[in-house]
Amino acid sequence: MTIAGKGYKAPSHKDLSERLLTNAVARAREVMEEQKIEWANYGYTILSDGWTDGKNCTIINFLVACKDNVVFLKSVDASNKVKNVETFARMLERVVMEVGVENMVQIIIDNAVAYVSAKFTYFME
Repeated sequence: MTIAGKGYKAPSHKDLSERLLTNAVARAREVMEEQKIEWANYGYTILSDGWTDGKNCTIINFLVACKDNVVFLKSVDASNKVKNVETFARMLERVVMEVGVENMVQIIIDNAVAYVSAKFTYFME
């Protein structure tokens, strides 16, 4: 099968929405499970960064870094959430609990005021 160019036949909508998507989700889960083994062996870092687009939608991305790899964990649409210390601390706590606190080495966050406050007031208790 040709990958691109003359003669390339794009996958059908059905292939994209069923078979290819199912395979991609399964592979992503496999990679995550492989990474969890690395997290247990080497520890991990949670990375978080937020951004706001031109329409005032706020998205916060959470990633997990370990040894030589960084894995995207999830994005949270925070557009309709109050942007304060407690809200961010709760989101971060959910991520830590989801990944597992036992092998966490550090958390690296955006330097926005609410994030920095969450670090000092919530996680230093």
